Amino acid sequence: MKVLLICPPDWQLQFAIGPDFLRKTDSTSRYPPLGILYIAAYLIKNTDYEVAVIDAPLDGLSYDEIEERIRLYQPDVVGISSFTMSLLDTVEIAHRVKKTNPNTFVVIGGAHAHVYPAETAMLPDVDAAVPGDGEEIMTELVRAIAAGRPLDQIPGLYLRGKDSQLVITPARLPIADLDALPFPARSLLPTEAYKFVTDSEKCSTTMVSSRGCEFHCAFCEVPYRKVRARSPENVVAEIENCIELGYGEINFYDDNFNFSEKRVEAICKEIVNRGINLKFSVRARVDKISPTSLEWLSRAGCSRINFGIEAGDDRTLIFLKKGITTSMVRRSVRMAKEAGIEVTGYFIIGIPGETEDDIRRTIDFAVELDLDYAQFMTLFLTPNTELYNQALKKGVFDRDFYLDFARNPAPSKTIAYWEDLLPFEITHSLLKTAYRRFYMRPVYFWKQLKKLRSFNSLFQRGKFALKVMSYAMFPGKAYRPPSLNQK
Repeated sequence: MKVLLICPPDWQLQFAIGPDFLRKTDSTSRYPPLGILYIAAYLIKNTDYEVAVIDAPLDGLSYDEIEERIRLYQPDVVGISSFTMSLLDTVEIAHRVKKTNPNTFVVIGGAHAHVYPAETAMLPDVDAAVPGDGEEIMTELVRAIAAGRPLDQIPGLYLRGKDSQLVITPARLPIADLDALPFPARSLLPTEAYKFVTDSEKCSTTMVSSRGCEFHCAFCEVPYRKVRARSPENVVAEIENCIELGYGEINFYDDNFNFSEKRVEAICKEIVNRGINLKFSVRARVDKISPTSLEWLSRAGCSRINFGIEAGDDRTLIFLKKGITTSMVRRSVRMAKEAGIEVTGYFIIGIPGETEDDIRRTIDFAVELDLDYAQFMTLFLTPNTELYNQALKKGVFDRDFYLDFARNPAPSKTIAYWEDLLPFEITHSLLKTAYRRFYMRPVYFWKQLKKLRSFNSLFQRGKFALKVMSYAMFPGKAYRPPSLNQK
């Protein structure tokens, strides 16, 4: 039995608004596909089946090249991870799988399958969809296929049954004991190929120490609201495993790494006690940071904290249900920098109700905070979020086009952009202004030069700087979707 897990390419991304250097395959930043690597590791540990992985964005593989790899490998089961934005690429890969062998069983998982499991299972060339955690269910599915057992007895599946009828098996609870999962099978992919522009080492990887988020930001969709956390000992054991594989830096991609101050301290103490010398970064909330946790993060090797700040106006933060204030942001950024930790701020512009002055206030706020890095994105609404559902109820859009797209994927220029007080063109122009104001400051440029410690760092960040400058300094023609489907 052969299993092939595929991270699809991103040749046909849909719906996104933002600079290309932040949303397309980019040689300055690449992260391993942890989701399918977790499933690969679980299959390897619990079966004797042959397992392979294709990370199509890593190598910039064309559809024909992916098809050739599928043909050479001759898998019995293919699993594809998908986001809604990458659904067209996912559908194309599923088609290529069936083209090489119509009997190959095709399973779709990932964020899109979690939101639209029934629609995903009923797509052409797809046999099943897996919402939620995929490790256990994928293993049970492959075993059943190998043994010729019926699949409708496996909990948590959405299947295309006889006569193309949808079959939904009983619900499956999320995996409770994350420590029981083996570490992602990173060795199936080249270690040296993965890195991120703000990392100082030649190669880096991502880790997740928990799954889920208890907060309810209006623009965000997370599969689980209850947080499931791994033990500090298990987390640090994976860090040691990453070091053995040759990774020089780790970026924790938890939805919220610091949901518990005690747990942050416990992980950091475990790192210090084991004498580990490795840089890492975390994504954290500003309202959950304390001087004590920052001290431990710094001692353990945390070199960067990524804060979801979103806006420079308290009224906008309330609308987004962030649960934070600008004063909290100032305090936490100041404390982090005093602890010797770099800070990245994530910002959103084009939020319903925002005026041009509000957006400029957010840009001013990012500059005022003296952040080390800032990422600005225009708000586009994503499926299964409070803002998108709110827009549908208010009649902002004439239909649920994400649902339509999930049922019938086809190239679309439609973008779920809530054009409220500001025309799209103004927001687009202000996005460029944000990058220009933040990154084109002489004082910022000088600070970054002083941080460089290697030719690799100079080369990597230099490439990224040129892309930012190209985007921010040249106005170009503001792309406007032919139809935003707004009433």
